[in-house]
Amino acid sequence: MQASNPTGTPSQVCRFFLQNSCMRGDRCHYYHPRNPTTELNASPSQAPRTACVYYGLGTCRYGDQCHNAHIPSSVDGYRPTMKTIPALPPTPSAFGPCKFFNRGCCARGDTCPFPHVQTPHSTRLLRRPQCPPNMARPNDRVHIPIAMSPSGQEETPTTVERIILGSKVTFGPGASIERVQTAFESSRLFITNLPVNSTTAGVIKLVEEFGELRSVNVDSGPSASFATARIDFTDCDSASRAVDSLNGREFHEKRLAARLDLSAVETGSASLLCRKIKISWYAPHLAAWAHYPTISKAMAQAKRLHNGLFDSRKVMVHFQPPKPRQTTSFSIEIKGLPPRARADDIKRWSHASSVTLGQPTYEEGEGEQYVREQLSKFGTLESFDLVPATRNHVKIKAFAQFHVPEAAAAAVEKLHNERQRSLGSPLWLELIYSVKYNPPLKQLALLKSEIDALTNVHTQCRIRYYEEDSDGQAIDPACIRIYSSYAKALGKVKAAVESLIQGEVLMLEGHPIWNDFLTTSDGREVITSINDASGCFVKCHIRSRTINLSGPASNRGVARAAILTKLEELMSRKHVLSMDSDMMRELLTGGMKTLWGIAENIILDVVARTLTVHGSQEEVERVHRAVASMRAIKGIPITPRDSACPVCFCDITDPTTLPCGHSYCRACLEHFLRSATEVATSALACITEISTNPNNTCGNAIPLAVLRNLLSPDEEAKLFETALVSHINARTQTYRYCPTPDCPVIYRPAEEGTVLRCPVCLNRICAACHVEFHEGLTCAEHRDNASGNLDAFRKWREEHDVRPCPKCGVHMEKNGGCNHMACIGCKTHICWVCMKTFPDEDTATGVYKHMREKHGGIGI
Repeated sequence: MQASNPTGTPSQVCRFFLQNSCMRGDRCHYYHPRNPTTELNASPSQAPRTACVYYGLGTCRYGDQCHNAHIPSSVDGYRPTMKTIPALPPTPSAFGPCKFFNRGCCARGDTCPFPHVQTPHSTRLLRRPQCPPNMARPNDRVHIPIAMSPSGQEETPTTVERIILGSKVTFGPGASIERVQTAFESSRLFITNLPVNSTTAGVIKLVEEFGELRSVNVDSGPSASFATARIDFTDCDSASRAVDSLNGREFHEKRLAARLDLSAVETGSASLLCRKIKISWYAPHLAAWAHYPTISKAMAQAKRLHNGLFDSRKVMVHFQPPKPRQTTSFSIEIKGLPPRARADDIKRWSHASSVTLGQPTYEEGEGEQYVREQLSKFGTLESFDLVPATRNHVKIKAFAQFHVPEAAAAAVEKLHNERQRSLGSPLWLELIYSVKYNPPLKQLALLKSEIDALTNVHTQCRIRYYEEDSDGQAIDPACIRIYSSYAKALGKVKAAVESLIQGEVLMLEGHPIWNDFLTTSDGREVITSINDASGCFVKCHIRSRTINLSGPASNRGVARAAILTKLEELMSRKHVLSMDSDMMRELLTGGMKTLWGIAENIILDVVARTLTVHGSQEEVERVHRAVASMRAIKGIPITPRDSACPVCFCDITDPTTLPCGHSYCRACLEHFLRSATEVATSALACITEISTNPNNTCGNAIPLAVLRNLLSPDEEAKLFETALVSHINARTQTYRYCPTPDCPVIYRPAEEGTVLRCPVCLNRICAACHVEFHEGLTCAEHRDNASGNLDAFRKWREEHDVRPCPKCGVHMEKNGGCNHMACIGCKTHICWVCMKTFPDEDTATGVYKHMREKHGGIGI
């Protein structure tokens, strides 16, 4: 409890109330001043406190200890009355705003590295208020996804991410390309070999010069010899600059190792590890010599004991030929004995008259440290894990992971099968490629038989799956690991396992099936019941809007039939009502509460301005009557539909209104969007003619929510892929395709010596020559070898007057017509005479005007 003044009011002011974010209201234990200006600045015992200038600017360093009043401008009744002073610059920071500060729950206060500034809350999904778990929930199936901002303004997501051509692509309104992150780029990097006492603040100071930071995490175990940091930048370029600058840099007497975390952008649920090796060597052992009175007895015992077991460990026994004048005490040599073996036990086991013990090859624990030191000579080790050994193990096995793949390859080349005097044994090293998947436990149970079949077919790979932890407890999600020394063999198994995990996409007439009902709580309950009844694993992917089935074929058939029956029932009960802007405002400001108890399932789309009712015809009629009643009470007129559709130029039927206010026939707008999935185009925008616009059209980009509402999942995916392909073809100097035929991966060209490992086909790519890596040849040597073909191609270009596009480099051949050429790749308009480029073909200002003025005509 807080101390109170004589009137019983808490003496300490609630700082969250001053930030307009206290969630406890009248139940708060702290004081909520009604007039902050007077109550905080004056008291009987002290002079009135002035408002803190620096708090208003977000730069006060004293927090609650400040002598001046911290009064935000959002508090009612507060009007700052202070002298005007120059605004101080905000405290520089590489981070974005503190998200906990905006919620009123940042526990770090002034020590927080994130700026404490008020920012708009992120887009959220508002649903009908939920009752406590122990209370009945009437009409619990009502689901109204209305995206709104805290201020009440409609707000919807403006971007969406998709994995296409092996890259993470961010699409904006109109399916425009805002960002392309290839599989060889990442905004996250790891720095290893930092001083073990490194702090977060120290790492921030080290990396903040390269760009804006999203997060920094520093980790060092209690017995670790160095620390590791994971840094997330807001963009890939910053991370790449940091790697180039920090990798190999001396920092507090340590040489840093920095690399990008490419597993963050892998195309599937698995991450390929090319930096891991498997090491094995003989466990510590000793040799002993057993002595016998005759040669015959020694030879007989050697034959009996060879490859036998001593204390559950396999040993090798050989007869030692006697010396020329030796007449007594003939011996056999026993190798591979446990280091703690006793002479008396060996004597009884070997039936010998006496036994001589040798020295152990090395002490337990020393071997691990020795192997670590040998591997560290080739590069920084990120991990070194011993395989749990059994009591009778002969060899010790371990897996080590290097910071870079080159170090792993060098260690295998130099150390494999090389005898180590300190171990009394060779080291055997094997480069290991591995992938890991984490499917749900129920899905793994259905796929085990098919995974086992893959193990029998692909003998060069080892597939292991884990359903329990070390304590025998079930783990969910489960784990599947695939190992191989051969990258191409692993690539085939990787594709097969990914196909099993992805499962069969539910299709109807060649198109994926989807219904937004599956995103509701009722939809999830339906899928769960189908899972239990069919013995099939059904997964609904909301992002791609597909339904995937995993399991035996017969079980998939049962699940498919059940899902189709349910979706057909839903479609027969689906009714879409169009709302005008006045009616939308009424629904968003309380009208939906009236409709909640009328229909079982209502979805209000604030972008498409539609009200979708899943229910019987009687329920739809009740919703119609309720909406008409709202119109009559509020005096909302019915919007006339006499405007023409921008596509068909006829009266609008079944109208769909875009956020810019222009309406289309729904069928016409759907046709307009589908046409963009076939032909590469720029960002999709409203085409309503406006005389005041210089381009004569509205030009506002069509929101992604409208695209999703009008296009099927298949059409949406095709639109995004077409937009990306067009984007790539217009930038041939920026993007290249993997040289492996039919491999759907793109990459960015890089400097000579850069070798990439394709995450799909697993082939190595020379990022400078754009061919499969030329092992043993430099880029210059490879170009020399290929110059014959280049000379032939150059000769053919000269003979046929083939020229590259000045902008994107695509080769073009003119076979007739005027001197105006349009590049098929980047759509640039070109004058064939001088190869000058133009953004358009306008006869008044574009290429035709240029040809007439500079070349005396258009060339016909």
